[in-house]
This record gives sequence, structure tokens and C-alpha cells, in this order.
Amino acid sequence: MLASSAQFSPGGCGAASAEMRRNLWDGRGWRCREGASWRRVLILLGGLFLSAVVLGGAEGASLTSVRVSNSPAHLHVYANMEGGITEEIKEAIHSGIPTTFTYLIQLRRHRRFRIDATDFQTAVRQTVKYDALKKEYLFTTDASGVTTQTIEKDFSKVKQLLQGLDRVALMPPARLKQEGTYYVRTKVEIKSIKLIFPLKYLLFFVSLWDVDTNWQSSPRFTLATIPKGEAEL
Repeated sequence: MLASSAQFSPGGCGAASAEMRRNLWDGRGWRCREGASWRRVLILLGGLFLSAVVLGGAEGASLTSVRVSNSPAHLHVYANMEGGITEEIKEAIHSGIPTTFTYLIQLRRHRRFRIDATDFQTAVRQTVKYDALKKEYLFTTDASGVTTQTIEKDFSKVKQLLQGLDRVALMPPARLKQEGTYYVRTKVEIKSIKLIFPLKYLLFFVSLWDVDTNWQSSPRFTLATIPKGEAEL
């Protein structure tokens, strides 16, 4: 019966007769049991594939040595990252696809018997894009709405820039409460994409790296105990 045989078609819906194949053809593509064309089936499979391939290319990444210094104008935060630049991430960078490390930073005020308050937060986005023709790396930093770009020739320098925070400005120390106890915590999100098939044929077949580290905190400090940093120019 056609109703029971509609689940079959050439190459995927089964071995159907010529007459049944003609009945299954709708002028645009082969229809399966639910009436969906093969194109729709492929798109659906592609969407499932896309959602399933979130890769842990940098699952071993972690932040260390989060610390804070003080200057008359701003508090500053420093941090180092370990294990973030794996061979998979390096391969993604050299494929020419932009790879972004986003550092999320929060200044937290400790409160007894309550959830600690977030008095200030910001994000620093560091993106690297490799130009294979020029054999150089475009390194872009976006911090507090200010964007800077540099050109690097050496990947070891790019790796050094990606793997940490160096004197990132937070809020002025005058905004701290005299009696408050504070700490800074930070985490990093690593995002990249890598095309598996030619872009013009199957746009939806990509692999994603979307990796978050755990929050890492600095030692607690008060306004009186913040280490002094370098004066700002």
C-alpha cells in the first residue's frame, strides 16, 4: 500500500517501485513520510549536528594569580591563564577564523550572612585573526568601549597577550567604602569556529569552541591594604 510504503524512497526512503517514486515526487524534491523534502531533512540534520559539536578545545584552561593594585585614578587587575592555547585552538587561529578570549571581571564586596555584592563589573575582549598571506596576526582589544589594534608577527607574543590581564583599569579607589572588604574575581570565555565543509555548500556544518573557565578570585583587601601600583601617565 502507498500509505505504508511512503516511508521508502530511493537512497533513503527505501526501494520503491517506479510508480511509487513518481507519486512521491512533488516537483521540488523527494518527500518522506511527513511530506518533508530531502533538503529539509538535511537542514534538520545539519542543525542537530551543529548543536551537538560544542567542542572542549580548551577545557583545561584556568586562571591563576588574580591580583589587584591601586593608583590614584583606578584600581587595576592582573591575571594569568594556564592551558588556554591548545593545539586545537592554535589550529583554529591559523585557519584564519577570528578567535576571541573574553575576560569577565567583577569587583565584589564581602557581606556577612548575605550574598556578596557586585560593585563594579566589566569585560575585556581580546580577538586574534591570522592573515595567511601576510603571515601576521591582527590582535584587537576592546576594554571599556576603547578598542586598540596591534599587528604581531610572532605567535608566541600573541599567545602571551591572550593568556592574561595586565593592568586592566577598574573603578576609582575613592568609590570604595572605607569599612568594606573586597576582592576581584574573573573568568574567561573562549569562542572560535572552524568550518568543516566548504562554506558555499554547507554553511551550517561548523564546529564551535565555547569554553568557560571557573571564576578565580584575588585575595581579599580593604581600601587601606590594596598594594600600590604604578602611577598612571
